[in-house]
Amino acid sequence: MSRRQFIICLVAVFLVSATALSTRKPCRKLQAEYGYVCVCDDNYCDTLDVPEPNAKEYILVTSSESGDRFSYKKGKLIKPKNVSKVYLEIDPSDEYQEIKGFGGGYTGAVTYLVDKISANLRNCLYNSYFSQSSGMAYTRLRISIGGTDFDISPWAYNEYPQNDTKLSNFTKLDERDLMRNRQLKELAQISGNKKVKYLAAAWSPPIWMKANKKWYGLANNQIFPEYYQTWANYHVRWLELMQNDGMNIGAISTGNEPIVGKQNFLFEETMWNITKHAKWIAENLGPTIRNSKFSDIEIHGFDDSRKFVNDWVDEMQKVNPDAFDYLSAIQFHGYTDNSTNPEILDEIQSKFSDKDIWYTEMCFGVKVANPPIGGPRLGMWSRAEELIKIMFENFLHSTNGWYDWNLIVDEDGGPNNALGGLGVTDAPIILNKNLTVMYKQPMFYVLAHFSKFITPGSVRIDARLEGADQSVVQYLAFKRPDKKIAVFLYNNSTQQAVDLNILDNPKKGIEITLNPKSLNTLIYSNGNVDTTTSAKQSGATNIFIIPSIWS
Repeated sequence: MSRRQFIICLVAVFLVSATALSTRKPCRKLQAEYGYVCVCDDNYCDTLDVPEPNAKEYILVTSSESGDRFSYKKGKLIKPKNVSKVYLEIDPSDEYQEIKGFGGGYTGAVTYLVDKISANLRNCLYNSYFSQSSGMAYTRLRISIGGTDFDISPWAYNEYPQNDTKLSNFTKLDERDLMRNRQLKELAQISGNKKVKYLAAAWSPPIWMKANKKWYGLANNQIFPEYYQTWANYHVRWLELMQNDGMNIGAISTGNEPIVGKQNFLFEETMWNITKHAKWIAENLGPTIRNSKFSDIEIHGFDDSRKFVNDWVDEMQKVNPDAFDYLSAIQFHGYTDNSTNPEILDEIQSKFSDKDIWYTEMCFGVKVANPPIGGPRLGMWSRAEELIKIMFENFLHSTNGWYDWNLIVDEDGGPNNALGGLGVTDAPIILNKNLTVMYKQPMFYVLAHFSKFITPGSVRIDARLEGADQSVVQYLAFKRPDKKIAVFLYNNSTQQAVDLNILDNPKKGIEITLNPKSLNTLIYSNGNVDTTTSAKQSGATNIFIIPSIWS
């Protein structure tokens, strides 16, 4: 390449980068009943474009209760003049678990709503979640095998004829699945993200397989043992039909919420006695999958709230430990995290070091758990803050990846088929009653802070806070595949800003101020540092080298 060609290419790259940043659309903020939301419609939707820092720069991204939504600033790395007593020490050489990805749930409710909205709004939804540049950069989706509680009504394949072990009426995909698949293909095309991986889970078989002949999670809704092999074959049949429609599934679950399914929840569920669950996995599902053309697919177990996991693991190991030979991962839901110890995850990982730990469902405003505050609450920062707490806690304890629940629900928190209207929830994006406006909740930006900057293949690294109240400042650090460091900091204080130094093992440091109730993501490189000492830049953060810290 000639010098002239090199200069032309360099200028072109600069112009493309500058154009991309200049077209970023900020949040169109609305003061809702409980706080700020960002409004999207046919003509406008905010984007999350953030430049990548070079070897001599940092980027600081902030969202806060006071109204920041993914605002960012950048600056140069420089030497320090002094060191605060409050600092976070980062050691990139001390590594923990790998992060595999982030995603959400694409339920029947999501499919239904996406089908009702305009093409422009649909594109906005796709890009907001899946675009690598302007969106959250999700790489995972959880979909259902048959129906869920978030469908217009409960359903499964081969409901008729009853008692049909040959599944003779399960020969093609239901139109509800076909519609979802069309949307997912469109999603990949619009967002440009064609590497999304799919995790599939079943909520219920056709009711003729179940002892109580009911969809809902009432007493004795277990599967009859004589249908165990049929239920395993049902999964393979669905995988075949999905593959025929161009949809390749990366992993399947052993069943959504098998323990919660025995409780009196009036939505589509299936109860599993742990002993019988172990038998079905070890003798039916596992061998059936491994002996099929889908032998390489991952099988993920448990898929329920972590307060039940010790009972599930202990009983499975006692009665049929072979079940674990078929499992690639153990999945958790976040609904009981406040009442359980996160060290449980470390214990599980130590027992099963060859298996990933995934969080595969979490949402707020679950009406069945707390009817007075069930459903969406537009702008409610306290739910975003609770999500921050849960995500910090779980990634500090062996979690490899995260699926949120519904990508979008309506203003009533549905559609949902739970009896008595007890199944509605909140979501990161809420669709208005006229199906013309989407409201991005604070939770959307919390998820974006993690999913956009912890790229798949990142590794959690050691971080230690000194000189500050650790109940006020929460922190996490990751080393990404591109060798950049991503640091996550939340100031939990309602009034007090926190001045903090961040010290990196290669002898770099960052001097920042964490505003009250703010989530901050800091990205910087392990590259070279500007050796020129300079004063603080206006509106920027200084990054500096601290040679005395490790001497």
